[in-house]
Amino acid sequence: MRINLIDKIRREEWEFYVRRRITIFIAIASLVLITGFSMVFLFWGKSVNSILDEQKMPDIERDINQEKQISEKISALNNEIVFLNNSFGSNMAIANVIPVITKMIPAEINLLSVKFIHENRTVSIRGISEGRSGFLKLKQSLEQNNNFYDIYLPMSSVTQQTDIEFTISFKIKDGGFK
Repeated sequence: MRINLIDKIRREEWEFYVRRRITIFIAIASLVLITGFSMVFLFWGKSVNSILDEQKMPDIERDINQEKQISEKISALNNEIVFLNNSFGSNMAIANVIPVITKMIPAEINLLSVKFIHENRTVSIRGISEGRSGFLKLKQSLEQNNNFYDIYLPMSSVTQQTDIEFTISFKIKDGGFK
């Protein structure tokens, strides 16, 4: 019986020794796997971030280009506003000119267009008059107004008797229509 007892002790020692080795092997394998996965995720994260950064770069460049285009449009609009302001002067508002002109137009005239030429502060009125008296009344009204000068009515308009298509042009004085 003693032999069986020694074998049992040796068997327990052997099993303990094997279990301890298996435990150490599993621990080492777990550390290797954890380290490996950490490195994979670390490098994968870096590669994903580099891909995302590459994708963001065209977006940033596109945004910069859009900002430049918007800035150019704003500059162009500002230049137009400055041009209009300089053309008409700070003393005249175009909104004040239109009601005065429309009140001067007699009932016999049908307006076709009113054109403002900003560079030389000229207004050109095109219309159809039932007779000569209509556009002659308009010309007299413009001449009597102190805000207008250099009133021009072509002589070809005076030759017809009825349904006369005409164009009359005049300039707005500086300082008029404050």
